[in-house]
Amino acid sequence: MLDYLRTLGPNEGLSLKNITMKLVVLAALTLGQRCQTLSLMNINSVQVRTNYVNFITKTSSVCKPHAEVNLIAYPHDHLLCYGEKKLF
Repeated sequence: MLDYLRTLGPNEGLSLKNITMKLVVLAALTLGQRCQTLSLMNINSVQVRTNYVNFITKTSSVCKPHAEVNLIAYPHDHLLCYGEKKLF
């Protein structure tokens, strides 16, 4: 899977669909979260920083209505990096 993501090239040349798919696959592989958590990641609450991407997600818990998901950049391979410019 990672080899395929590398073949897509840098984020600047990808369509919105491919960037979205790349982000979802990388998040699923690295976060170890349930599919439900991935589906609750809201693009309207995203914060893109130099070395990570932060999402606020809704939860079903009354005690904790929101949770944060941080996708940390992988600087060793810019083709597999969340924090690369123009990811969003």
